[in-house]
Amino acid sequence: MAVVVGLIGTGLWIWMAVMNDKGRNWARITATVFGGLGLAFGLLGLLGGAFGAQPTTLNLVITVLNLFVALATIILLWDRRSSEWFEAPQY
Repeated sequence: MAVVVGLIGTGLWIWMAVMNDKGRNWARITATVFGGLGLAFGLLGLLGGAFGAQPTTLNLVITVLNLFVALATIILLWDRRSSEWFEAPQY
């Protein structure tokens, strides 16, 4: 079940990336919301380890990498140059 959910999530991220490349502002907003949720749940996961849950080293590394990817995605989507891309007419 986790593999199926992971594949669906990956497919959605790829689809949003393609739509962002086409300059679709809704995709930028959707990716920002999903990235923000990823940041929130990732931080909660790290805090869970502080409150007794013992994550494995692999889980910790994956969580930290996901946090960096989510943060980088949000920053890059809302960079000035990216905003110019989304504001330009797309054909």
